[in-house]
Amino acid sequence: MPQELNSTGAASRAAVATDELLVVGEGTGTAGADEVRRIIGGMGLFINTAYSGTSFNYALADAGRIAPASNAAAKVGTIPLNASVAFGVGAQFVAENSGAGILTVQVTSPATV
Repeated sequence: MPQELNSTGAASRAAVATDELLVVGEGTGTAGADEVRRIIGGMGLFINTAYSGTSFNYALADAGRIAPASNAAAKVGTIPLNASVAFGVGAQFVAENSGAGILTVQVTSPATV
């Protein structure tokens, strides 16, 4: 069962293993890369330039796209407050961990995902 990522319920962080993707937004959950690519294949998502650092904020340009994180070390991607990055209602993106270390996706509280 995919885990839900939100700041008001059970989880405000999600760990994404190597070669695993996390769909962030409505219907948030993790799955193996092949499964998620199959699910989103018909959606016409584009892959953004990979985040290569160990700590970064997701950007408005990630909405509707695959946002890979490629560092070999453990890394943290943060979904910022709406006041600084105004993702539209219903916006989604796919967080992809293409590096060896775990990718943790976290929500800046009191954001709602």
